Amino acid sequence: MKLMNFILHQNRCFFLLFFIGLSIYSQPKQREGDLLINDYLTKGYDYQLEGKSDLAMIEYDRVLKLDNTNNTAYYNIALIYAKSGQQPKAIEICEKALQFCTGDLVDFYLMKANCYSDIGKFEEALPLYHKTLLLEVPDSNNNTHYNLGYTYFKLHKWQSAIVYLKEYLEKGEKENGNYNDALFYVGSCYNQLGNDNEAILYFDKAIAQKPYYSYFFNKSESLIKLNRKEEALKVIETGLMNNPDNAELYFKKAQIYNSLKQPEKANTELKRAYEINPADTDILLDMGVMYEHDNQIGMAIKMYKKCIQLKDNLSGAYGNLANIYIAIMN
Repeated sequence: MKLMNFILHQNRCFFLLFFIGLSIYSQPKQREGDLLINDYLTKGYDYQLEGKSDLAMIEYDRVLKLDNTNNTAYYNIALIYAKSGQQPKAIEICEKALQFCTGDLVDFYLMKANCYSDIGKFEEALPLYHKTLLLEVPDSNNNTHYNLGYTYFKLHKWQSAIVYLKEYLEKGEKENGNYNDALFYVGSCYNQLGNDNEAILYFDKAIAQKPYYSYFFNKSESLIKLNRKEEALKVIETGLMNNPDNAELYFKKAQIYNSLKQPEKANTELKRAYEINPADTDILLDMGVMYEHDNQIGMAIKMYKKCIQLKDNLSGAYGNLANIYIAIMN
């Protein structure tokens, strides 16, 4: 079970949604092409609101046939692709927009960066977020600071992550779903840097905003590193009160009991974790070890084999299984 095995429950989505070229309305004399473009954009926008993405795309394609420099059409096509999980296509549209469009292009850099981030290409996303930050009006989009911090976090560049996440926290609103995640990420960065007292302060702030299981999990990790195991146990128990069916918290509780030399309690918690999630390879590996210690070799073999079936690169399961077979042969 890794330290930062948590679920990202915030929607790191595209902060700018649909928009229409409203400047067309202000022109006293409109050319026929402008009228058509305005009509197509309006229809496309309405289709998007209705969830009819295919029809919206048809309208935006009509716009681009008349004007291949139309920012709005490019942006909304890219957005449709991005929101439907087709990030590579969204990136391709952004690149076309950056090639043909003029004026304010910051939205396309941000969109492209978000798409790269969503598919795990953080190295590619990083310079685009910096480009966005340079082009944006100061303080116009604090979410870029958040995305930069998150990207550095995923790249394990802890100090840089702290810098941008703290900038976000200074200006961010607590009601924003990303706010408590930023607190958690800062705490996790400090944990990785060995500053666990500082980490605990941020985990506590995150827990105060929302009692999410990973906040308790990582706080317990920091407490364990500070050799405050009894406190860590209480943190996990509080976490389970708020997340009663979370296998990872039961698994962590079992690990703490083992470190406190209380194997019976550890086994009870480990079995509970297994009942909730029998497909977790870390839990299966420890279940195998538990059965081995209890001399229930058949059950140990079953757990190790199940572990290997789920993830074939687990050297611990292979090694333990091999030792059992060697002992049987001898």
